[in-house]
Amino acid sequence: MLKTTEDTVPVLLLDLIDLAVEVWRLENGCRNVPESPIFINHFLRRAQAFLEKYEVETVDLTNKIYEPGLAVEVVDLIDQDSDAGQTEVIDEMVAPIVLQNGRVVKHGQIVLRR
Repeated sequence: MLKTTEDTVPVLLLDLIDLAVEVWRLENGCRNVPESPIFINHFLRRAQAFLEKYEVETVDLTNKIYEPGLAVEVVDLIDQDSDAGQTEVIDEMVAPIVLQNGRVVKHGQIVLRR
């Protein structure tokens, strides 16, 4: 549990992590919609404000160079050319990295492109 006072209900970190991932997915889905409905934008703003209150954030590394040791799990590799030594780039984030108070609380999932 993160926070409790006599006036509040405890919030579980696992629930915040799940919410952060789903908000991230909804944001990504709405990026391709030129004019997403106003209620979706309103929900996203409110959900982000709620997550910020508990210092929960997501990190998306799409199109970044992959480095061993990142807080991610590689779920697939797209090998465009079999030349050894090519740079590996994060082609897609299947799930984001989730941070709470600046610390990794959930590893992301990625698809690499070589």
